[in-house]
Amino acid sequence: MLLDVLDPVPGAYTLVVSSPGLDRPLSEDEDFQRFAGEKAAIRYMPDGGQRRTVNGILKGLADDKVVVELYIPLAEVEEAHLTYDWDAEDTEKQ
Repeated sequence: MLLDVLDPVPGAYTLVVSSPGLDRPLSEDEDFQRFAGEKAAIRYMPDGGQRRTVNGILKGLADDKVVVELYIPLAEVEEAHLTYDWDAEDTEKQ
């Protein structure tokens, strides 16, 4: 490995390589548009309410609201990530 040859880091180190994975976080406004059409889980907290999670097909953003199966104000979204449908992959292979 080139890092071992060049040795830019003195001493021992651990190289960690990762990817966003199947449950990719949606953290930027653009993410909600870019991944429109994908299954997603959106956890949010409405004003004065309890935390809720909505699972569905991501439609994007409209007037600063995340569109899934209902409108969620972007300011209330605490966490969002893509979800993967393992059953759909099995159906496609048949």
